[in-house]
Amino acid sequence: MVNWRPQVELLEILSVQGWAVERIKIDDGCYEAKVLDQQGRHIEALFNPVTFEIVKLELEDQKNDKF
Repeated sequence: MVNWRPQVELLEILSVQGWAVERIKIDDGCYEAKVLDQQGRHIEALFNPVTFEIVKLELEDQKNDKF
């Protein structure tokens, strides 16, 4: 966790991209963000805490639709 970037930095990046962040928490060695995108879809995304690369992204309303 020493090399992890702060959660607030991820929050700022997601907000600039137009995502309304509902919460960010630590889950399974990643940051898990629950957001509402520009189209009003609820999305759950896992991010690498060092690079902020997306590890997993799925629509909350349709759990089987994975990107």
